[in-house]
Amino acid sequence: MFSRTLRIGAIFGCALAATVSFSHAASSKPAFMTALVGTWNCTYDGPKGHQSSTLTFSAMNDTWLKETEKDGAYGKDPAHEGFGYITYDTKKHQYIDMGGTTLANDYGVSSADASPSATSITFVGAFPADPSHGRNLITLNGNTVTTHSSWTQKGKQLSGHGSCTKQ
Repeated sequence: MFSRTLRIGAIFGCALAATVSFSHAASSKPAFMTALVGTWNCTYDGPKGHQSSTLTFSAMNDTWLKETEKDGAYGKDPAHEGFGYITYDTKKHQYIDMGGTTLANDYGVSSADASPSATSITFVGAFPADPSHGRNLITLNGNTVTTHSSWTQKGKQLSGHGSCTKQ
């Protein structure tokens, strides 16, 4: 949805905060990853305007999710497709998200320090090096995910926000 350096925000291109509880008994997968499985309709508003997207997450196993996305046009960027993978590193207590899109040079890896039970997670760009200091706060609230993104571009602080609703 936007630069893969800010990939998780791109995943949702979109974030309402509230308390959420998930049953974690039957799965070793973190609550956040368990809740993501399915198809989401998303909107995002940022400096380039408005974007709509459809994201689908599927479990590859208990430790990995696969994501596919169909993103609408955003500013001068044409409509495009994307892919990604998300895992949780139990030793580092960290989410790792990686992927890209069909746009040239649009790929990256993000990470977020969080417990397996967290429903509000802040991802930061990990690779390539992120000179924009991008951050994406993603909050899961039942069948809604909201995202608040911030970054620096040409010395100017920018931000965007969006939401996704599970189909």
